[in-house]
Amino acid sequence: MPDQLHPVTDNVFQVRGTCTSYVIVDGDAALVIDPGDGHWWDALSGLGVSKVEWVLLTHTHRDQCSGLYQLDRSTTKLAVPESERHLVEDVESFWRRRPIYHNYNQVADFFSLPRSVPVDVSLEDFDVFRWRDVQLEILPTPGHTPGSITLLGEFSGRRLAFAGDLVDGSGNVPQIHNLQFGYGDALGAELAISSLLFLKNAAPDVLCPGHGAPIDSPEQVLESLARRLEAFCEEMHHPIDPAPTEEFIELAPQLLQSARQTCSWYVLRSGDGHALLIDLGYSSSAHAGPSAFGYRTRFLPTHIETLKNNYQIDTIDAVIITHYHDDHVIGVPYLQRRWQVPAWCLKRIAPILREPRRYNMPCLLPHPIVVQRTFEDRERFTWRGVELQMHDLPGQTDLHSGVSFTLNGKRYLAMGDSAHLHGGQLTHGHVIFANRVTAANHLKGGRADAGNRARGSAAWTPPPAVDPRRRPTSSRPRRYAGDIPGSARLQGKCPATCRGLSSLVTRRTRKNAGPIGCGLSRTVCSWPVVRVPVWRG
Repeated sequence: MPDQLHPVTDNVFQVRGTCTSYVIVDGDAALVIDPGDGHWWDALSGLGVSKVEWVLLTHTHRDQCSGLYQLDRSTTKLAVPESERHLVEDVESFWRRRPIYHNYNQVADFFSLPRSVPVDVSLEDFDVFRWRDVQLEILPTPGHTPGSITLLGEFSGRRLAFAGDLVDGSGNVPQIHNLQFGYGDALGAELAISSLLFLKNAAPDVLCPGHGAPIDSPEQVLESLARRLEAFCEEMHHPIDPAPTEEFIELAPQLLQSARQTCSWYVLRSGDGHALLIDLGYSSSAHAGPSAFGYRTRFLPTHIETLKNNYQIDTIDAVIITHYHDDHVIGVPYLQRRWQVPAWCLKRIAPILREPRRYNMPCLLPHPIVVQRTFEDRERFTWRGVELQMHDLPGQTDLHSGVSFTLNGKRYLAMGDSAHLHGGQLTHGHVIFANRVTAANHLKGGRADAGNRARGSAAWTPPPAVDPRRRPTSSRPRRYAGDIPGSARLQGKCPATCRGLSSLVTRRTRKNAGPIGCGLSRTVCSWPVVRVPVWRG
């Protein structure tokens, strides 16, 4: 065996260079993870390898991949993390656009390649890369870079995690400065904490870092580094989300609300381990952060694991989508890819979910969502004894819906971003005009009473009283759409304050004359909303 190559298992070898590279051997062929500078290519012949069929990257820093320029591309294919593909196959465009002056972007992509290299395949989060008898699960582990991944596979009965620069062989981070994405923040460190704990839960037997020697039984190493990074974030005055034990608030025995995420999403649970989700947001607000630096946001399913481990939920029957914004649907592709969970939505929202590339709208998720079931406005349906009703609720965007249901005699409305609470008043959920917000498509909210009478009171009727609810304690400020004062209900007026928006709308025709209304649709506009938090910042 060549001196440079050292065995990790029977058919996996490591070699040191500008990084620690890994070679998986099958007969006379090999797959290489992070080739480094490639000075050791000739040593492969000592293992009986005559061809490298694939090279995979955990991230795109040049110390991991400058050896790509030496590859024989007639026999070798290249796969890179989806979120960093542009830094390999079109890096010249990156260099042309990367600001030098007035630069507050501290992401360490100045360490990218100088010239482009053709890419054959993107490594997408939660996919499985297959080569011969080798299967490598692709796990999102941002931190060292926004698009970093870990490749997890089984070799000789042991689970190996090729983790790139998430952690080095000494149990530390390779470079502390790479954990600062913005000017003075510690966003990369916060992302790394989530990634370390996520990888710990994946239970690898051996951690194969991008610098240093492999680590056996790495659970304590991953836990320890996560705790030290938490202290680092505190030192940097960078607040992080609450602990995983605070991920959910119990609104009712059958109803959970997310506590840590960038949006409020909900879990209806049965008594036999089944659940119905309403939206599915980020596991942490940090995971939305890389978009500010030109990178795709990513989803880590830590809160899904909490549902399984702490709430005995073993089957998610479906996810109801209120609207298409990425902070409300970021986890849906994961559910569909990993667990084949069906998605349900209002009929007129389905096209933008199925074919997002046909639209030029804010906050679009780049991944198509498979919608298995659609509903008409005010259509009723039953899930495990709970009756639900879909509502057309244009608000923050025209393509928006809500779902109402009754639990233990109380009526709930999950309305996504159709409305928010400001100063104790229910108002519009941040008007984003590029979301096709118009007076005409909000008018049905402003004329709710007339619309209901014309259709013979097929609408949801309000409960007789409004119960106040205690705000959950938290280390982070939160905003809720809470209980609407009873006086507003008794007066028969829309309790929202967003009628003030009507002054911004020109009454061009009789058709769209009148106030915009609150966007809560003809079925619920003039009634109180009970105990439904809709957004937190």
